[in-house]
Amino acid sequence: MKYQRSTERIKYKKIVEYLKQIIISEKPNSKLPSIRELSSSLNISSGTVQKAYKELEIQGYIYSVQGKGKFSNPQLEIDTQARKQEIKYQLYRIIEESLYLGITKEELTYIANSNKYN
Repeated sequence: MKYQRSTERIKYKKIVEYLKQIIISEKPNSKLPSIRELSSSLNISSGTVQKAYKELEIQGYIYSVQGKGKFSNPQLEIDTQARKQEIKYQLYRIIEESLYLGITKEELTYIANSNKYN
């Protein structure tokens, strides 16, 4: 059972990040896929999608309209300090794993300094 819970948590976090990318790239007030549509297209449980949507609503990325669906928030009132901390934490984890897998500090520095993200 512990493995299943861990797997569900990973899926949930991936869905949250996936949806954030969609929301950021779309126009404000864009309609998001329904829970049923998203769970079907990604082949995951509707409970996982529902949990991800709830998290995005708490974070201020989306809002719900009863009977109409979920929409991207036109006034993303995201706590930027908390988001920065979350990003730093994720970067530390990625760097740690990268070094463990044999990616050198030089390679990581090259990636960080590349013009791809500027």
